[in-house]
Amino acid sequence: MLIIMTITLLAGQNGLAANRPESERLRLEMTVQQAQGDLEAAAATGVRAVALARREVTEKPGNLAFTLNNLALIHQKAGDHRHAEPLFREALPLWEKAYGPEDDNVASSLGNLGGCCLALKKTREAEAFLRRSLEVRGKVHHGDSPEMLPCLNQLAILYQFSGRMGLCIQELQHAVAVCDRFFGDEHIQTAICSDNLAGIFFREGKLVEAEKYCAKALKYWENNGTPDHPLLGLQLVKMSQIKEALGQDVAAAGFADRATKIFERNKPGQAY
Repeated sequence: MLIIMTITLLAGQNGLAANRPESERLRLEMTVQQAQGDLEAAAATGVRAVALARREVTEKPGNLAFTLNNLALIHQKAGDHRHAEPLFREALPLWEKAYGPEDDNVASSLGNLGGCCLALKKTREAEAFLRRSLEVRGKVHHGDSPEMLPCLNQLAILYQFSGRMGLCIQELQHAVAVCDRFFGDEHIQTAICSDNLAGIFFREGKLVEAEKYCAKALKYWENNGTPDHPLLGLQLVKMSQIKEALGQDVAAAGFADRATKIFERNKPGQAY
């Protein structure tokens, strides 16, 4: 029902845009097609929209930036990072021209480009763009903000796979601190970030720290999920692994037993 309502609203916007410039009308049409899941049609419409928006770039750099960004996101959603990258690169200076260098749109553009470079294994550029995105966010919001979380998590992934575990932990700790400040303990984003950090600590043999953050994630699922929720079961398995590594066999068995009872009614996931 929500998907149908969204598409209906977008289609309504498209109808209301009949008197708008053709590039803007096509951009809205592209959005409708993407919402409907027709990525191939959305990409084709996006190419036409970009071509028209380029003709108006002097007067409307923001329109071209939006259109390039939307088309890049469609390619990215389809897993085509190679075609998304040049579009993100072209959009970045247009965002800066339209809104100035310290703007949320610029920060998002930097983050998009950084994430794309990361997917393409261009780690040096990815790190630079993600760092710049965080810097701009900090200036715009005068400190931390929830909008920083995607970049923090992507940087953590970058550092993990390049073996810089100290920096990986630093970024994940920052992400948990942002979640604590803006969402509190009773929020799924806090649970996810805490679990990510627990997993890294576990792999690094820092079991006390792993236990602390795993317990933080477990608390969320115990308080906000159903007693038989499979993700609660998965979190219990992870806590059992940590307790076993700590030599606390009785506690480990207790967590494992609770998880087993949940998995009797659900398919198990993958632990640390």
